[in-house]
Amino acid sequence: MVNNYISKKFCPFFLNTNLILNKNELKDIDYFFATIARNIGNSYIGYSIIKIIYGYYKKVDQIQSIWNYDFSQIDKDISFINENYTHLIFCFQNQLNSDKHFSNLPWKGITKFIKK
Repeated sequence: MVNNYISKKFCPFFLNTNLILNKNELKDIDYFFATIARNIGNSYIGYSIIKIIYGYYKKVDQIQSIWNYDFSQIDKDISFINENYTHLIFCFQNQLNSDKHFSNLPWKGITKFIKK
């Protein structure tokens, strides 16, 4: 018997790419800076991972930013991701550090997301 997980084609979902993929997603400058975690370099990490995986840059299924994520949707989103994707690519750039700026991240929600 073949394991369903192994037989599925690689189909990743991206979390926290910090990429705004089209101009309709760009609401204002404050939203832009929140999406990229106040560091334009964070977007290059997500961009690079996508290019490494696919060989070129393309629009991907994603949750752009853990900073802007509505954690009230976590159960619905996790269920959708687990049913439709084989992998979760979590881009966390430089946000795992002791800098005060990152202390306001929703750590409990992030931990719950990863556990599920």
